[in-house]
Amino acid sequence: TARRACVRWFFGLLDIDGDGRVERWDLVQFFRPIAEEMLVELGESVVVADVVDELWDMIKPANPGYITLKDVEASGAGGLFSCVLTDLGSFLAYDSRESDVPEEEEPATAASAPMSAQDYYDLMSASDDLLGPSPGEGRSKESPI
Repeated sequence: TARRACVRWFFGLLDIDGDGRVERWDLVQFFRPIAEEMLVELGESVVVADVVDELWDMIKPANPGYITLKDVEASGAGGLFSCVLTDLGSFLAYDSRESDVPEEEEPATAASAPMSAQDYYDLMSASDDLLGPSPGEGRSKESPI
């Protein structure tokens, strides 16, 4: 599918040294600019290592030392994983999922319940605009982007 092709393509970008493995260092290199943008744009800081740990837990790699493409595909969270690592807006939406709980103790309803990671992933997957077309889809060969 197009979504799977996109996840494979993105994994290739994350795999900086081309060894088929993404290590924590690789994720730090991708997320650090998002953390810097957040500090400049919003005046808020985030601990990069904590975000990397959350992403690691999201993927649940078979080997605790690295993530493989197979791990990302098996997790079902490849789209969310990709967006959180590369887009400040996606990270903020993901990060705010736990703070969406109402301040007063009210029974949770469908409208007030916090969005789970799976719900957010489903939302991301439903919107092709967020990830754009897969390589070779929807763009002419002349496009520089």
